[in-house]
Amino acid sequence: LLADEPTSALDVIVQAQILALLLRLQRRTGLGVLLITHDMAVAAQVADEILVMARGRIVEQGARVAVLSHPRQRATQALVSAARELNATFPEHEG
Repeated sequence: LLADEPTSALDVIVQAQILALLLRLQRRTGLGVLLITHDMAVAAQVADEILVMARGRIVEQGARVAVLSHPRQRATQALVSAARELNATFPEHEG
């Protein structure tokens, strides 16, 4: 399943419901899900692996925990920082 920004512009309640639905669908059917998002908080909730692209090129790839806790590339650092700042400002956004 290819899900391109399935939670963008949604309030946090609907966002959580969509992500839960995707996870249930994945677990029940074994379906692979490719989730495209710029929101690392969303990726942190559902991804096993994260691949970061900048200007059409892959700049970083790895296990969720490794990429989110130790982002090496500038593009990844900016995305992770933005998610942390949003969660610090609006804690209810955090999954």
